[in-house]
Amino acid sequence: MEISSLHATDKIQRDIEVILDRCGWYYERRRNYYRNIGRPAARFVTPIYLASAAVALVLRNPKIGADLKPKFMRSQGAYENVFSSTLPIEVWPIIVEVYKAVDAVLLQHAIPVTRERYHARFAPWSPSSWSRAPWDICVFSFPACWTSWKAGPIAPDEALEAWQIVSGVTKGRIGARLRAALVLDACESAAKQFSLEGVESVGKRGVLPPHIDKPPRDMVQAPPPSQDLVDDVDRLLPPQPWKVGVHREVAASLGVQDKVVSDVIQLLIASGRRNQQRDGVVYAPDGKVLAVDASRPKRRE
Repeated sequence: MEISSLHATDKIQRDIEVILDRCGWYYERRRNYYRNIGRPAARFVTPIYLASAAVALVLRNPKIGADLKPKFMRSQGAYENVFSSTLPIEVWPIIVEVYKAVDAVLLQHAIPVTRERYHARFAPWSPSSWSRAPWDICVFSFPACWTSWKAGPIAPDEALEAWQIVSGVTKGRIGARLRAALVLDACESAAKQFSLEGVESVGKRGVLPPHIDKPPRDMVQAPPPSQDLVDDVDRLLPPQPWKVGVHREVAASLGVQDKVVSDVIQLLIASGRRNQQRDGVVYAPDGKVLAVDASRPKRRE
């Protein structure tokens, strides 16, 4: 049994199938269902295809989107983060239109010998969609860009312009896997050319939602910190996003161990007094990006 079949009857999967059908796309949540009743294969959309697009465009992590495998659905947290029920249902056809438009251009212009390889690797992070919607495209900012999308689908020349940015950055540097550095370079080039904001948050969010980070291994066994200590840490913490090592500065001011402050910070986040932060990106409880520490060095692989 395919992994995607385990979720085939989920409400979100059925809702996606309905909204895509209204737009002329056939969502293969049930393998070969539409093929068997004679629908055109060019209009098929598979769950992993859609998930890859969502990770690249909604979570803004094109590198992970390009590498995404069906086994990610084995993690309930990852599955619910990608196929989020809080995502406006109208977003799914938009995501499909972006990918399919880029597919058509790549199939036409890619090097014949490696056409499928180019197609599979670069479709998730070709920046054609960025010229049609705000760069801060994410789960809860999609409504702001619906108006621009209603103007019509991506034109072939727009997708080709985006691909030219990508190919200009890669310069033949294509290995067995996409490197995060190439992805970020392409995003930065597109942001500069199209005057787009938010490039610093590209690649920061993973498939797993930020709020399910595991607590410190021995935190459960340690005695709970006093309320006075919790209040003192909260008072000394600066506004987010925090700089690297802020917990050490607070610990030094209070004369306690660094780990004690780290544990208290986790309690403050869990109680809602502070927000989850990872790699300089601050997230709301619903996963929306609230702030980014632009001073942090960009992560490159």
